[in-house]
Amino acid sequence: MIEDAKKKHSYTEEYLEVPIDHFSYIETRTFKLRYLVNTQYVKTNDAPIFFCVGEEGGAEYDVSQLGFIWDIAPEFNAALIYVDHRYFGKSLPFGDDSFSNISMIGYLSTEQALADNALLIVHLKEKRLQNLKKSPVILFGYSYGGMMAAWMRIKYPHLTAGAIASSAPVRYFDNVPNLNQHSYVDNIMKIFVKNGCPFNSIMGSFDAIRKMANTPNGRKYLNEQYHLSPLSQINNPSDAENLLSELQNVMFYLILSNYPYPAKYFGSIPAYPIKIACKPFASAKTQEQLAIAPFIGMNILYNTTGEEKDFQLWNFTDDGKIYGWTFLEATQLVFAFCSRGPPFDPFNKTCPFNETFDASSYDSYNSIGYNKDSMYRPHWLMNEYGYEYPTASNIVFSNGDADLWLDGGWRNINTNIGSIYSLIVKDGTHGYDIREANPLDTQSVKDVRNQEKQHIRNWIHQAKLQPI
Repeated sequence: MIEDAKKKHSYTEEYLEVPIDHFSYIETRTFKLRYLVNTQYVKTNDAPIFFCVGEEGGAEYDVSQLGFIWDIAPEFNAALIYVDHRYFGKSLPFGDDSFSNISMIGYLSTEQALADNALLIVHLKEKRLQNLKKSPVILFGYSYGGMMAAWMRIKYPHLTAGAIASSAPVRYFDNVPNLNQHSYVDNIMKIFVKNGCPFNSIMGSFDAIRKMANTPNGRKYLNEQYHLSPLSQINNPSDAENLLSELQNVMFYLILSNYPYPAKYFGSIPAYPIKIACKPFASAKTQEQLAIAPFIGMNILYNTTGEEKDFQLWNFTDDGKIYGWTFLEATQLVFAFCSRGPPFDPFNKTCPFNETFDASSYDSYNSIGYNKDSMYRPHWLMNEYGYEYPTASNIVFSNGDADLWLDGGWRNINTNIGSIYSLIVKDGTHGYDIREANPLDTQSVKDVRNQEKQHIRNWIHQAKLQPI
């Protein structure tokens, strides 16, 4: 999908030297932060700067996913900027050693990344895009990037004019009052049922896998029907939990890619893939049929070319290594969701969310210097940024009502408080509104995009009325 984006959109790749630690007077090292620039639509000296806030996918990934920005840039004569989040893409502060020990990866945090963005905005307006010194900066992002866009607007309002935060679960943290911890998993079930999977068949499928894993013949059947690699076989009853955990991930990713048109996610995904994945659930009658019903969905995701002969789903050689996203989860991004288990969902019961248990899942990182007692900070982000934003302005939080993250959004209904708006895309999945326009788009997403454009116009107008 990144190669497709390069062919479709032109940009230059540039770098800005930024501090390793923005908040220390002692640490003086720097690294090169990558960003992508397109100015082909700029026609005036006060043209807006559309700034895509970096996240875990890297800047090129955002070019491929956030097509809405490219769609509207000509209309606004806007410059486009896509920036790496530190420790992702090509912005590795210590190169290949960036994840080797805590002294290297310890500079990864939301605060440091936002400060990178702040320096880049100043650099763009004062040096790189000198003719745009007076230009308003509009922030964009989705998912974690949407969270970062909202937090950037909150922390640096003097540098920005507004933010479009798509599918940003800014409230899915344990210290947010009245958080429904199981809504994430409940939404998985609701979305699959709405797309044609009978609830009892989903429950029966996971139960059938567990039962079949109790016998040698059952394990042989599962290994063969799921085309499991010799490296990830079900050799005993407990191994079935590895398969079930992966099938839960499959459900998660199918929801994230459930668009009304073919899309590229892991690869080429058909339109409405959940409807396809649900067909064997709807027709399954026997235990054997229920046990293999999830395979179609797995094959849609992991065999997009049709050339895979077997699947390695666990026992990877890099298990236990810490990378950027995992480090964020082990420190700040502690999402407090859990499953209630049967009879509500087929997954293992983990509710209520338990911080001690969650923190223990990162014990394998102790070898590189990780200390959960000092580094696991599940409440910090809500202390740092809040969750209601009474003093903030000019933020649009958009969410789809068919997104499993919906209830972690600022609001899950159409509403506003001052100039902070919640816009809901009917039947919309994760980040749907911020993707490029498609002839098969729903009317609801078209309406939400039009509202977002109107907010952007208003923010630009307001910014131009402000004294410089």
